[in-house]
Amino acid sequence: MPFAPCSHRALEFALREAHRLGRECVATEHVLLGIVDGSDSVAVRVLSNFGISPEEIRCETVERAAAGGWRRE
Repeated sequence: MPFAPCSHRALEFALREAHRLGRECVATEHVLLGIVDGSDSVAVRVLSNFGISPEEIRCETVERAAAGGWRRE
């Protein structure tokens, strides 16, 4: 089953982000970065309705990934 073009773009971006951050595989944080990368995505519109910008997601995600990943709080 082929991916929709927006899904394909998000996954390609996720792969690039994983490599840029020095990871050998794509993890959930990279997929999240791929999803919020497209300004025309439904996810970005939903998040903006809650006052959350893609840049906020990106900064928090990269910061947590650099610190060793996500931990249950």
